[in-house]
Amino acid sequence: MAATNPCKDCLKREEAAQARQKIQEILIAFPLFSEPSGEQQSLQEIVQILPNLEAVRFSLPSNSFLETFRGELDGLESLVLRHKSGFWGDEETLCAFDATAEELRQNYTSFIAALPPLHELSISGMGRPLNMTPILETHGASLEKLSIHEFEHDCRYETGNATWVRSVLSVSEVEQIVLSAPNLKELTLDVYRSSNKWPTSMLKTLSKFPHLARLTMNFNLEDPSTSKYAELCLVNEQARDEYCTIHGLMEPQLNYTTASEIFHTIRQYQADTKLRHVTISAGDFGRRSPILDINGERLYDQEYESILHAIVRCNDVANLNCYIKQRPLDGIAPCDSYPYDPIYVAAQSGSTDSLRVLLDLYEAEYLQIYASNKNGSELSLLNAACANGELETVRFLLDRDPPLGTAYAGDRDGGQALVYAGMSLEVPRAFDNERDNDTSKGDFNQCIAESEDMLRLLLDRGACVRNAIDIISLNHGHKEELRKLPQSQQPIVTVLGQAVSRASHELISRLIAEGADVHQRQAIESNRVFCIMDITALHIGSGYWNAAGIKALFDNCGGEFPLVSLFMTTHPSDPKSLLPATMPANPEAHPDQEQHIPLYRGSCHCGFVSYEARINFKEPTAEEPDYVLCKCNCSYCHKAGLLIANPLEESFRLLTPVESGDEKLSLPVYKFGSGAVSHPFCPRCGVTCYYYGSYKTDEGKIISFTRVNVHTIDGRVDGTQMESLKEIKTKYWDGKTNGWDKGASEEPWDGGVW
Repeated sequence: MAATNPCKDCLKREEAAQARQKIQEILIAFPLFSEPSGEQQSLQEIVQILPNLEAVRFSLPSNSFLETFRGELDGLESLVLRHKSGFWGDEETLCAFDATAEELRQNYTSFIAALPPLHELSISGMGRPLNMTPILETHGASLEKLSIHEFEHDCRYETGNATWVRSVLSVSEVEQIVLSAPNLKELTLDVYRSSNKWPTSMLKTLSKFPHLARLTMNFNLEDPSTSKYAELCLVNEQARDEYCTIHGLMEPQLNYTTASEIFHTIRQYQADTKLRHVTISAGDFGRRSPILDINGERLYDQEYESILHAIVRCNDVANLNCYIKQRPLDGIAPCDSYPYDPIYVAAQSGSTDSLRVLLDLYEAEYLQIYASNKNGSELSLLNAACANGELETVRFLLDRDPPLGTAYAGDRDGGQALVYAGMSLEVPRAFDNERDNDTSKGDFNQCIAESEDMLRLLLDRGACVRNAIDIISLNHGHKEELRKLPQSQQPIVTVLGQAVSRASHELISRLIAEGADVHQRQAIESNRVFCIMDITALHIGSGYWNAAGIKALFDNCGGEFPLVSLFMTTHPSDPKSLLPATMPANPEAHPDQEQHIPLYRGSCHCGFVSYEARINFKEPTAEEPDYVLCKCNCSYCHKAGLLIANPLEESFRLLTPVESGDEKLSLPVYKFGSGAVSHPFCPRCGVTCYYYGSYKTDEGKIISFTRVNVHTIDGRVDGTQMESLKEIKTKYWDGKTNGWDKGASEEPWDGGVW
């Protein structure tokens, strides 16, 4: 958790104290900026301003925050409280109705009841309505605006249950609100209706509010009394009831006439009602009215990208300001996964002008205090810009908080920024397929030159080369866990190891002169699942055919260790040093090198997971017997509908989610049986794009592998026509009985499908 105060570096303590007295609103949400201050220190900073707050919006509050705020909000008048369980299990889910969930609901109830009388109260994300009796005893007389609303998509995503139906307040519970909150002017609540029947008893009760002027009712979109199978259902008939059942739509559907009838029905029960505005909605899946651009044209979110992200990525400041005016909360409220935060998208995309607008919005209009979990993201704004080779964005962040942009960095000495800047040399922007093949920012050599200038800029500002060390976080390990290992077992990356892929003799020499250790044993990713350990910068430079970088290593080796130490698999100070086997050259080291095996890109259904791999879809030959499609009859492959391809060794690369060291951003993995094979899957749509594992040969050798689900391939990266899969031969394995020794069959084994 970090506290960001725009005045901290420009006001004296007395002036800062005066500024705190003016703070009236606070947003508790996820962090965007990393600071070394600990949780306790940040909580103390929060507590100092609590008595002056008039409005609080909680997003994903933890129990520790509720306890910290309890009894401290003496001047509070407005509270927005939303418990939302993230995709990564950061909070206990409230979609369940067990003892743990009920205890959390009771905790929220007692927290709200202990606050001073409120004028506005909004509650959501609780799975079911809270017990309103103690809440109304405290706030009923003072409440003027009340919202009790559950979003259907919360628990449907969380539980994976497409037929989940939200709970609603009963007529008697609404009558209790009528009696306890006579001054209520605005009310939002969920209302249940049966097919072809309107909730007349609820409408009659709602008409009894003496001062209600605005009413919003959220009706269920689907009819729980009807069900059908989803059209796209890939499981067998025995599993359809469990995995493919969905509700039918509620009839009659809502329209303008419906709203008019509801409005007049309420007026019929209470002729002198002050109700003037009635809003009704069917279903609630985050749908909102479209955004209007500067020309008044409607803009809609796309399937895999929100319109806000598209505006930010294109650095369209005019439409960004237009968007913020229409949806101000979207511009300032961070989301629960950093790659989808607009301010992160701006830094990553090099949209410096948009980044300036968003930072000004954060820092000038609000005192932002972010509540983070203990495994907060280490990929800061500065690191994101460095990793993507965005020189001008890096310069902007450094100048905004000189000399090293500490407010936007992952550390204070610039070491992490150096490592990520080195990464931009390894995968230059002009040839990074994660950027949708956009080469408009320059050719290959220009990108290399800008990345080198970025490293020089960081060094000129005082970034510490000796601390420019990080740990690779792969799907089978998270950074915090990997740091607990002995240093010799940690998959370490250094700025020298990253930069030597393509950097010049001059830059490599400067890194060494400023403290980079040419003998440092480190690791390099072969893909996002496995890495090669115990290599030096020389091995990495050789893999990229960087003759200038290799010469710089030789020219600056020196010191107490001989030149041959550059080739050893352990540090030369270790008496067990050995010469390594030859490291193969990186097949992507030279972009001009022809690759006879095409590069494909794939993704899950929602696009959250994406990858690249080289796959040979031609008929098998004696030289390449494995390049055919495979199907397995084991229960997992069968139920998941996997069609398997074997990518070229070490060509598989996970593109998204972006590696960050954040435990939340590692894909969830399913294992069964011996656990030798890991099946990562998308936490949003559940699709398995690939799996990886290892097996032991008869000779005792451990073989690691990665396989791709062909159903998730979107096409060739170069845009050429993809092969027709129906023409490609498929072989079948008997995984159901572990009959691997039977070999591949020309037809499915028992329990398999064609």
